[in-house]
Amino acid sequence: MDARPLTALLVAAGLLAAAPAAQAAYAPKLAVKVSPTNTPGRTVAFTSVVTQASDEDPTKSARVKLPLGFAYDTTALSRFQACSPAERDARACPAASRLGTATASALGQTLTGGVHLGQGATIYIFLNNATLKLLGQEPKPIVGRTEFRPDGGTDTVLDDLPSDFTATRFELALDGPPKSVINAPTKCGEHTFIAEFTSSKGVKSTSTSKVTITNCPPPPPVEVALSAVTFTPRSVVKGRQSILRYKLNRAAQIDVTVRRLGKSKILGRKRFSQAANRPNGRVAVATAGLQPGRFIVTIRASGDGTSSTRSFLLTVRAR
Repeated sequence: MDARPLTALLVAAGLLAAAPAAQAAYAPKLAVKVSPTNTPGRTVAFTSVVTQASDEDPTKSARVKLPLGFAYDTTALSRFQACSPAERDARACPAASRLGTATASALGQTLTGGVHLGQGATIYIFLNNATLKLLGQEPKPIVGRTEFRPDGGTDTVLDDLPSDFTATRFELALDGPPKSVINAPTKCGEHTFIAEFTSSKGVKSTSTSKVTITNCPPPPPVEVALSAVTFTPRSVVKGRQSILRYKLNRAAQIDVTVRRLGKSKILGRKRFSQAANRPNGRVAVATAGLQPGRFIVTIRASGDGTSSTRSFLLTVRAR
């Protein structure tokens, strides 16, 4: 089972219908919370809340766009038992399929129930209340399904939301560690959940909620890389100079050395820092102090424990 689709379903679970007889502008609000927010890539508790004014139009359907990175922990998920459609309709999902809880405020009552893992990348949400059951107004189980987006993310679609009463607040809460089944993104920063609502009269509304993930390890340093390195001419009369040209991909320390072929002693050296905004480099290699012969000219760029080196053979002639 793909872990990502199920995550989006949990957000959309909060999208209950608003009341009929619209008076206020249609504007459901989504709020998402995860805890902790400083454990990127690890399991977290997850809560979504949807609120509406009591006199808004009912919601006919809703689509929630889950930000990339939020996903189920497949190992944790494998410990749960999926609830079958027959068990769902009988309101008899096994305890082993329970992922969390749901709570709603409607008709002056509080409705409570469970959130259960369903079959085929679905979840089932139950809202129970004895008084509403006697009045024949207790909502049937809510079913969420998932669609895949071109960017690799997932959307949750709820097409059959209850519209015979107003839920002014709906909260869905998934268990946190150690029973949590949802992982936070490995990427730090803001992650935006987007809910797109459609009312029973076809009015559309969008609400967003941001979650910020922190405490990511620092990214590895960009390795220093020399490119387009040229050295000309490679045979010169003593007293003339050769030119070393190159490109650099980041800020670095540059070290250019000259030594006689087969020897380790440095006969000439230039050291300097080069900024990232100056990628092109040019170094003149003088030969006035060298006796005729063959030499090795080496350029080494280094930074943050990484380096890049190129070497060239230089021949110095007496005439």
